[in-house]
Amino acid sequence: IREAVLVSVEAPENAASSVRVLPNPAVDYAVFEFEHTVEAQFMLLDAGGREISREAFSGKQFELNCRNVPPGIYFFRILIDGEKPVQGKLVKN
Repeated sequence: IREAVLVSVEAPENAASSVRVLPNPAVDYAVFEFEHTVEAQFMLLDAGGREISREAFSGKQFELNCRNVPPGIYFFRILIDGEKPVQGKLVKN
């Protein structure tokens, strides 16, 4: 039996792009889906705020390979040109 995990995504009120993260908790991968096509930088941070990975991408979705990420709670920051960062929590099982 798995327990429900509350996760959140914080997007500034005036942000042109919002993001959905599926699945969360992630096992092998997590897909980040956007309302509009974006040019962005994705950063994965550990619980201590240290950067684990950074990747540039463009499009309406980004797939993060989680196979080599140890189980735990992580944070992500997505820097989209001309907007404040979109931030949230990602749980890796």
